[in-house]
Amino acid sequence: MDTDAARNKLLRALTRRSLTHAESAHKLTEWGVAHTDATAILNDFTRAGYLNDRRFAENFTTGRLARGFGWNRIRQELARHKVPSALIDEVHQKMFGETSKSEPTGDLLEVTAAKEWRKLAKEEPDVRRRRWLGRMQRRGFTLDRILNVLRALERQEKVLDDGRYADETGGEFERISDEEE
Repeated sequence: MDTDAARNKLLRALTRRSLTHAESAHKLTEWGVAHTDATAILNDFTRAGYLNDRRFAENFTTGRLARGFGWNRIRQELARHKVPSALIDEVHQKMFGETSKSEPTGDLLEVTAAKEWRKLAKEEPDVRRRRWLGRMQRRGFTLDRILNVLRALERQEKVLDDGRYADETGGEFERISDEEE
């Protein structure tokens, strides 16, 4: 593929979704572009602002946080997109003001956790707890934080005499009992 065709094809790819520098280099290699030509194209795109790993990482992180994902999951996905680990740490520090790998915000976990907990309201307590833990881990939250939130959720919830649960807001929902199965 000649240089102009590769340049246009990469530009079209970047209009569909953001790519990191490494992903763009991989695409150019797949398309059979010579190494020197690929380097020139990547340098031109970087100077023009089309390729910016920092912007990609910040936008990606913001989007994933909005969808309720934890930092561990976001870190894994950024690495899968070939964002350098030093840049991942910088983005974490910039966005959350800390250098630790802990959860960026407690509110995110509590909101996500409460929503998922309510979805599993009809499950037996052990099944509910196990499924909820798995969902929170897959979203990328640390086990320590997950267990703390689980204890808080279980304290907020009290069992009524007739087998229904009541949450902190007073809302009630039925729980399937063993006899009904």
